[in-house]
Amino acid sequence: MIDEYDEDWSRLRFVMIHGAAEIARTGVEHSHALNLLRQKYPQYRAMTLTEEVNPVIAITPTKIVSWGTFG
Repeated sequence: MIDEYDEDWSRLRFVMIHGAAEIARTGVEHSHALNLLRQKYPQYRAMTLTEEVNPVIAITPTKIVSWGTFG
């Protein structure tokens, strides 16, 4: 679940993703996730992220529920 709170309740919103999760320790999916992190967050560009030390969680969505305005 990802949510955003605001004192102005007309701006509240969330996204809930239901699905099967697995730990991605190696491979294309793992490399892609680490590359996305590096692109979005400058702090990760300076870090050494490796398959042996930094697994990622891969979620295959089965249902997505959202509420509020996104944009």
